[in-house]
Amino acid sequence: VINTSRVVFGFTEPSRPAILVPEPAELPEADADGTFPTPETEFTYLLMPVRLPG
Repeated sequence: VINTSRVVFGFTEPSRPAILVPEPAELPEADADGTFPTPETEFTYLLMPVRLPG
């Protein structure tokens, strides 16, 4: 259970793992290459995509 009303969902491609973290007080700025650093948090949820047959 995430005890927050908002989260940040980060991913690079649909078939790759993604992260879910509580939204920080201030969102980080994008780096020069357009990527965003992961916000500081006490926990991170790792979401693993699963492709089902059919």
